[in-house]
Amino acid sequence: MKRLLKLTGDRRTPFLNGVMGIISAFVAGGVNAGGFLIMRQYTSHLTGIIAGASDAIGLGVFFVAKWAVIFVSVFTAGAIVAAILIQIAERLKLHSRYALAFVVSGTVLGVLGFSSQGLMWLTPDGILLKLALFFSMGMQNATVSRMSDFVIRATHMTGIVTDIGIEIGTWLSGVKISISKLGVRVGILVAFFVGGVIGAVGMASP
Repeated sequence: MKRLLKLTGDRRTPFLNGVMGIISAFVAGGVNAGGFLIMRQYTSHLTGIIAGASDAIGLGVFFVAKWAVIFVSVFTAGAIVAAILIQIAERLKLHSRYALAFVVSGTVLGVLGFSSQGLMWLTPDGILLKLALFFSMGMQNATVSRMSDFVIRATHMTGIVTDIGIEIGTWLSGVKISISKLGVRVGILVAFFVGGVIGAVGMASP
């Protein structure tokens, strides 16, 4: 418990931010892969969802665009709730202002994990499960972003890969780079991938 409080504590260091980023990326990868196998929808890929909405509007398929707006709104709502919980913890002067948001998002994910099949059948096309996953991913991503002062986003692999490329290109140009920062970004990428593999295997297992 002390280690958990240290990881989510107010005294932030690049190392602690990196560890939390890697852990969160692992969880996000598992949720993303498992969610796709259940409902054929990636819950962290808002870029694709927004781009799909643009295509849908251009083609006159407004039904698709409507759901894209709903998914983005629910993801945003999760981020809003995370920010509110962080502010509440700060006003209450809790030892860790970020632990509360992590506990709530973790509880949501845990409940979803145990009830995913039931939620799939409870509503048409499992829409309730989709909304819950988008909400929890918004919470987790916002918490990690806020905790790292907006340096780390555990689900944004496009940005992570871009940063890795920039760092390597800078190094190849003869400029000194921060090996620790590069290591964190590579760690986040690997953790997201491994989490996705484990999430897929877990959902595919009988």
